[in-house]
Parts: sequence; structure tokens; C-alpha cells
Amino acid sequence: MNSGLPRTTMSNVCSSTVAADLCVGCGVCAGICPTKNLSMKWTRYGLLQPYDEGKCLPSCRLCLDVCPFWDHTLVEDTIGADLFSLVGGNDHTVETGYLLGSWVGYAQGGYRERGASGGLASWFLARLIEAKTVDHVICVRSKEDAECLFEFTVLSTVEEVNAAAKSAYYPVELSEVLHYVMKNEGKYAIIALPCFVKAIRLASARIPLLKRRIVILAGLVCGQTKSKLFTEYLIHHMGLNPKEVTRLNFRSKNPNRPAGNFEMRARTRKGVEGVCVWGGLYTKTWCSGMFSPRACAFCDDVFAELSDICFMDAWLPQYVGDSRGTSLVLTRSVEAERILSRGVAENAITLNIVAVDQIRQSQEAVSEWKRRDLAWRLWLEKNSGRPVPGKRVRRQRPPVWHAMRLRLRENLRRFSFAAWPTGGEFGCDTYKSAFKAIRLRLRIYLLYLSLPGWGARIQRFPFWLIKKLWVAGLVIIS
Repeated sequence: MNSGLPRTTMSNVCSSTVAADLCVGCGVCAGICPTKNLSMKWTRYGLLQPYDEGKCLPSCRLCLDVCPFWDHTLVEDTIGADLFSLVGGNDHTVETGYLLGSWVGYAQGGYRERGASGGLASWFLARLIEAKTVDHVICVRSKEDAECLFEFTVLSTVEEVNAAAKSAYYPVELSEVLHYVMKNEGKYAIIALPCFVKAIRLASARIPLLKRRIVILAGLVCGQTKSKLFTEYLIHHMGLNPKEVTRLNFRSKNPNRPAGNFEMRARTRKGVEGVCVWGGLYTKTWCSGMFSPRACAFCDDVFAELSDICFMDAWLPQYVGDSRGTSLVLTRSVEAERILSRGVAENAITLNIVAVDQIRQSQEAVSEWKRRDLAWRLWLEKNSGRPVPGKRVRRQRPPVWHAMRLRLRENLRRFSFAAWPTGGEFGCDTYKSAFKAIRLRLRIYLLYLSLPGWGARIQRFPFWLIKKLWVAGLVIIS
């Protein structure tokens, strides 16, 4: 997918990462650019990407050094070892990175009710300010602007943190808040996705000022990010005009449903509301990979390995039935562990030790996507001649059925970006009908994969012939 942004003759993220369609839009490069050459702008595909203003210094490579999807010799294992290997009691696993403690629980005092899951992430950020561990917290907050519904912002009070306690599946970037950090003295905490955390760590290694001021980095487990088109698509499905929507809640809890069966709620400036329930189109659009940046297909960090503390939903059978929500937490720094311990002692939070195996089990689908499937995607993309970043996962040739599944999913992702900017304005029905055939094929592939014992027999089928007939329209499945 071509971003549509002009390219520069200089070697920077625009001529490399963006040109290779591997930019995730974190904005760290624009935030630390010494000449303010890079500015973050929306593309026609609803993504935030750096735009070259033509002021790049010939010998400067700072933007490349901090890019999480540039080929670095410093990977998560190396950076994590420098950060956490000397912390007493820290273990290391391939999936989680370094690990000091693993917990399950929730926060008291209304945090659980306001938060997307157990409210521990919001409580932790508020406690950092309350205890004066930091002066400011940087997190994502909603804004009543139809053109940009969410943004990273600097918060300085517990009340401000409480007001921002919601998940946002929406493009956001860090350039403006990093400008603020470098101009304003103080201690800062940032909560962000794994790739954003990595970019901040890389930037802090190059800019001592950032390292001194950013004292806590919290992470969130992430399977993929989404373009703004994802939001527009679901809002259209609600029967609303995206240009009129000024308030959006991606994770509205319903006390009559399990925590995992949440709702997306939108409200226009005239007060008209729409609802999209998880389990229908919301689920299909999310899980199929539609409207996800290509970069997300090449991430191998499940548990935000470079964060001091990582939060996630407790997607485990014993917790998903609770409508109030429950959080899982991994700690890596002594400071993060100390804050949790004090919270337990003060009855501000409820925590129990949970086995690391259960942590991994809760994110099994994400781990599979970022490990096993990533090895196969790297092989497929490299053999197709498309650029891929260097990853810790080694390329492997996928089984034929999985290769077809992954190609189909990638086609669906690319088609969602190509079709919606032109066809979306004509309504959801027109757009969804274009996806009918490709979604049907994906469901059949997934059905096969759910049938144990069929693999050895079906793998011997002449798939080349089936594929040829299918493409020709001679195999019809109703």
C-alpha cells in the first residue's frame, strides 16, 4: 500500500520505513527530529505517518535509529537485558521477556467500573501522580473533534487520569507530547503499545534528556492497531455519519453481559447515539485484520517487553464471565512492583499471584500471530519480493493450507484499505458485499484448521488444482 506521501532523496524514515509500508505511525521520529523536518499527517488510508518537510540534515540518521520497524541490531532481547537483567528476581522467557512478577486482579475506588478491564492501568497511573513518583502522565485521551477523536496528552492530576480511563483502537502519535517533554522539566510516565515503547526506549538511549525525564514506561498487550477507517466503517454500520461523531467509546461495559462482550458506542454532536456490539461485525472486522497497518504483521513483541509494567485483559475462562472486568499484570522493575505492593497493603487494589503459563494462555491467539504465524509471513513476504524488517523470529516455509490462509488474510487487509476510501461513502452495504466472497473463503480456511485429525489427509489433496478452479469460479461453495 502506497501512503501517498512524497518521498525525499535523503535517507530517513520517509524514504525507508514509510516507503516500505512498514510505518506504524508512533510519531517518535517526528518528536525528536532536530530540525523539525518530520511532521505527522493523516494519509488517505486513515493512518498517521511522517511527512518530509525538506529540511533533513545530510548526515543525520536519528529518525532511523528510533524507528521500531527499522532494521536495528538492538532488538527487544538486547535492550531488555540492559534494562532489567540486573534486577533481582527477574526471570526471562521467550514469550514475555524479562519478568519480575505476574498478577491478576482489579482496582477499587471506581477504577474497575471506569476502565476497560480491571482498571489497574488507570489506578497505576493515578497512583504515580498521587505518590509524586512522577509529575505528569502521558496517555491517550478522547477529544471532541470528528477529524481526530483521540490523542496522546500530558496529564498532571488524578482527576485528569480518571477521565482518560478508556481503551482507544484509533491512530495516535507521540510527536507533540515528546516536544513537550523536551521543553518542560519534570518526571514523566508514559503508557503505550509495545512498538511505541520500543521507539521511546531507542530515543531515550540517544537523547539523555528523555532518559532523565521519562522515568516510568507502562505497556499494553497489543495484537494489532487500526486505521481511522476502522472507526469510520463501524460508525457507518451504526447508521451514523463519521463526520458528525464527536464522542466514541470502544469498550463500553454492559452489566448484563460478560466483560469480553463489550460494546462500541458513538455519539454525534447533535446527541444521536449508535451502538455496535462485540460478537458481530465488530469482531469480524477486528479479527480479520481489516484496516490494520502492514507493520503490525511484523511485530514479535506480545507483552511490551521493554516496559516497566505491562497490563492486559484477563482472557481466561475463570475471569471472562465477570461483567466488571479483570486485569493481568507483568512487572519488570522494582519501582513498579513496589507501587503494586503498596496498593495491596492499602486495600486500593486486589491482586493475586498468577502463573506465567496462565499469562501466556490468556494471550494465546496474539502469541500465535506474533510467533508461529510471523515466521510464516516473513517467508511468504520475502519470497514475494516485498520488504520485511529483521525480526527475532526466523523465517519458515508455512504448510500449504496456512500459506493460503495468510495470503487470503493479507489480501483482505489490503483490499479494505483500497476499497473504503472510494467506496465507503456509498454505504456499508456496498462495501460489505465486496467482501462477501473473500470472507467466505477465510471462514472455510479457519473451519478446516479447527478440525483435528484432518490435517494429514487434506494436506495430500491437489491444492494447486483446487486453487485454480476456485480462482476460475468453477468451485462454488454456498
